[in-house]
Amino acid sequence: MIWTNTPGRRALQCAAVFLLGAIAGSLLMLLELGGELNRLSLERAKLATEKAHLAERLERQETAGADWAMRTQVRDVDVHIEPLDNAMAEQTLVRRVLADMRILIGKNIADVTAAQDLLFRSFANRAYAIDGKTYFVTLKALVIGPTVTLYVVARNGAP
Repeated sequence: MIWTNTPGRRALQCAAVFLLGAIAGSLLMLLELGGELNRLSLERAKLATEKAHLAERLERQETAGADWAMRTQVRDVDVHIEPLDNAMAEQTLVRRVLADMRILIGKNIADVTAAQDLLFRSFANRAYAIDGKTYFVTLKALVIGPTVTLYVVARNGAP
């Protein structure tokens, strides 16, 4: 095939070179900034979880007031998890454990203290499926007060 320098072919060649350059430039930019985008998306997910948690806490505190009964009740649940290799899975586990333990909010602190063995047993074989992987969560420590703090360990795979 003979390539001639006709105006139509020249414009087509310029357009093809431009598109190849744009694709190559976007690939190079993705290689350079891809890790930063992953970090920012993870940070955004953490902030969204924290925002929802704080909004719920604020709503409860506004409705509760300074009532004496509220001083003897659980007002919040906090979860601390040992870092995992997959930070998005870690965030999802925190969110799911928080959702499961919200039943403690509003309960009497003395009742939660009396039922702490049940909490430890409920985490004995607790499994969560995230992104096709199964994570087994174990409760290692529990701090009971107006804010119940759960310290959990998650393992990927067998319990």
